[in-house]
Amino acid sequence: MAAATGELEPHEGMATMGESVTIAALQLRSRPGQAEERRAAIAGGVARAAENGAQVVVLPELSHSGYEPNAAVWDLAEPVDGPSVQHVRALAARHRVHLGAGLVLREGDDIVNAYLLADDAGELKGVVRKRYPETYCFLPVDGPVAIETRWGRFGVAICADNHRVDTFERVRAARVRLHLMPHAWPMPVGTGGLVSHADLEVAGGRARDLCRLYAERLGVPAVLVNAAGPLPPMDGLLGKLMAPGRFALGGLTQVAAPGGGAFGPLGDQEDLLVASVELGPAPVEAADPPTWHGWLHPGHAVLRRGLMPLDAFVGRRAYRTRRSRQARG
Repeated sequence: MAAATGELEPHEGMATMGESVTIAALQLRSRPGQAEERRAAIAGGVARAAENGAQVVVLPELSHSGYEPNAAVWDLAEPVDGPSVQHVRALAARHRVHLGAGLVLREGDDIVNAYLLADDAGELKGVVRKRYPETYCFLPVDGPVAIETRWGRFGVAICADNHRVDTFERVRAARVRLHLMPHAWPMPVGTGGLVSHADLEVAGGRARDLCRLYAERLGVPAVLVNAAGPLPPMDGLLGKLMAPGRFALGGLTQVAAPGGGAFGPLGDQEDLLVASVELGPAPVEAADPPTWHGWLHPGHAVLRRGLMPLDAFVGRRAYRTRRSRQARG
């Protein structure tokens, strides 16, 4: 895995924010059910990032479990002091980096999709929980969207949360200096059902535009790091439409900075992107973000206004029922 590196070239009109940080975005193959291989890939990637001068290393959503959008993910749940968190803390301390990672977190009788940040001494700085998760598998949590670091607040939003206007507004209100966007983003790779040939061209542009929107509207660098690899079966109504043969975790990891600076995107395989950026906030014009019925980008109206709300409702009911059966067992 070679590291793609870069320095942001100054250009006319670009804001100067003063404090530089080197970020490594580690694009990983998801590997659900392959714990040893997954941890080896993470450890090797973090080591390479540190060798390339990274101070902050960002892993994808559910980096320590693999993306498993069905009830099988419950078997991978851990407490906040479990082996995945200990692994993250040890790697951060060993390589003297701040390390962001995703895991399936068990909190009492509930399962949440979580993302944590450990500092370069191996101390856990904070945990963010997904607000718009896969409801058949995870409890939605309306919690913080920022973690305090030595540089100030880092915004953190997990995958689908980044695509919603309300998340953008909450991150903006937190006055962050950097925004992390860990994803396990299923992207279309074949036509059929509701996927057209035009849709195959949309995903790359949408990832680019979303990352740049956060950078430009917040005045801070934004890091979109996505998983790569096949999409496992997904529970629910949407899962029936998102057939694994037509969707995959699409990669396209990238970094954007205010003023139009950008690094990447990577392709759809494991890779490492290293970028030096100036921390925000830079002065930006106060303006509301674009909105398409609460989303930051356009999409299928039938899905967003009908199927997705229905699927989320059914998923929440199924989650409660299935979790109670498991608890009794």
